[in-house]
Formats: sequence, C-alpha cells, structure tokens
Amino acid sequence: MLRLRADELRALESEALSAGPKNGVRFDAAGFARVAREAARRDEAFIAQHRDIVPRTVIDADGGFRKVRGMDSEVVMRRLAALKGRTEILA
Repeated sequence: MLRLRADELRALESEALSAGPKNGVRFDAAGFARVAREAARRDEAFIAQHRDIVPRTVIDADGGFRKVRGMDSEVVMRRLAALKGRTEILA
C-alpha cells in the first residue's frame, strides 16, 4: 500500500490514473505510457512507451558483431505461442 498526499493524488489523477473498483485507482493507458517513459533511458523514452527495449546483437556490413538496443522483436511470437492450443480464438 502506498500513501499519497492529496496534491500528489490529484496530480496523478490528472495525468495517469482513473477511478478503480472499491474506491481505488488504476493506471489508464496514459499512465502506463508515462511509467514506461520515466523508467526508460532518456534517449529511449518515447519508444519505450510502445514496446520493451532490449539489448541485441547485430551483424555489421563487414561481418562483425556489435551490441545495440532496440524494440523487443520477439514479443509477437511469444504472444502467439501463448495462444497455441486455444480454440476459442479460431471461432
């Protein structure tokens, strides 16, 4: 549980939260995007609100390897794998 001052709660409600069940609050889409931006590196903030940023190895034009950071390209495949065998999505 987290206790907030009234002014802190009002600021969050105006920018990131919406009413939730049982007198609670929950993050809305803007709230999740804001949390992702603030948790990301400064130069990755915009893209991080849309997808996870992960380290990857790429091959240069000369055949050498180097480390880069980019969007997690495997997220779609993981989601599809999680749906494997679920017949209700085929109906």
